[in-house]
Amino acid sequence: MREIKFRAAIKREGGEYDLVKFKLSDFIEPLWSIRELVIPFLKNGNIPDRYAGLNDKNDKEIYEGDIVKGIIRSCQESIQESPIKGEIKYKNGSFII
Repeated sequence: MREIKFRAAIKREGGEYDLVKFKLSDFIEPLWSIRELVIPFLKNGNIPDRYAGLNDKNDKEIYEGDIVKGIIRSCQESIQESPIKGEIKYKNGSFII
């Protein structure tokens, strides 16, 4: 079973953002610094980006909201390739572009 991960852009004083990655298990384990950052973010109504369970060609994790590009291959009568570019979204229990 894959680990459920999230990413949150948390605004600091001065207008800069910290990109914080966390797992659900971080709220159980004694990692007070993660909880201290993320809980106020969530209480303010913010929604973190979900990890799609995939990595890009550079082994960087892909999250909801990321812009990706690639090629879709379909095999009906012959193999056809179509370029695609779009934002990763989570809809009806699945990640889509």
